Amino acid sequence: MGKAILKADEISIQGRIIAIADAYCTMTAERPYSRVFTAEETIAEIKNNSGFQFDKKLAQIFVEKVLQKEWPKA
Repeated sequence: MGKAILKADEISIQGRIIAIADAYCTMTAERPYSRVFTAEETIAEIKNNSGFQFDKKLAQIFVEKVLQKEWPKA
């Protein structure tokens, strides 16, 4: 049997929050296989992937409330 793929609201809110936080940590931490993103690059990447990889509302809340940055305008 194949693995079930969860989508949108099928993923718990905790899982959706962790996905954003994990991606943020991955982009901003020094790694031997990738460069460190600037704060602006990280926010742009989160915004560009909101609605696809990340929950759109949670991504905006993360940027505005956790990072205390402005959500980029379209």
